[in-house]
Amino acid sequence: ICTELWALETYADYPRQGVQLILAPRATSAATTGKWLAIGTVAAVRSGAFSLSSNRVDPMGNCGGVGWIISPDGQVQASTTGEAPFATVDIDLDAATAARAGYPGYVLREEKADASLRRTRAARPGRSPDGRHPGHRAPDSARIASRTDP
Repeated sequence: ICTELWALETYADYPRQGVQLILAPRATSAATTGKWLAIGTVAAVRSGAFSLSSNRVDPMGNCGGVGWIISPDGQVQASTTGEAPFATVDIDLDAATAARAGYPGYVLREEKADASLRRTRAARPGRSPDGRHPGHRAPDSARIASRTDP
């Protein structure tokens, strides 16, 4: 809730879990709206889910009252203000599935699979942390050498 939007690493598992909506009620000031809207957009695109947030309205100005509905492709579909405190949008939850199949969803899924494979290889007995056999030596063309010719 609220600050959890900044935990970017949590979004990596949302597509696998089939998450379609990220709900984040907040109590943040109007001065920080730009940052919160940016992270709400990242949450939507990174997870391939709709990002919905409400914000408390405080007559003293401590809370900004700006909320949003952001599609999985990062488009702000609706936002709220102090003058328009409610927003209603029909959403198609199939758009979340489609977003995960497109860019950047498929790339992020492949990166996660590659990282998992690297961890599996590194965990094998007799392997270094990068998954290579002990004593593995890069080919000469991959090494950087510093020489001074007379």
